[in-house]
Amino acid sequence: MDFKLILKEGEAILRFRDDCTKFDPKEYMKLLNSDDEISHIGIRMVMNSCDQVEYVNAMTLNNLRLHINI
Repeated sequence: MDFKLILKEGEAILRFRDDCTKFDPKEYMKLLNSDDEISHIGIRMVMNSCDQVEYVNAMTLNNLRLHINI
């Protein structure tokens, strides 16, 4: 796994790349039960703190970019 932090004016972008099993956090969030706010709290906190989430699986690599306004 590798990660990169990109700081731009007013924005931080975290990029994660790995060769693990395909995992799209945006699709995973759709599957979670919205009535149980405590279940899967870690991924909920990360996804709710991001202004934009981009996921692509290309050439067997997961590529995730999290955009956060700062």
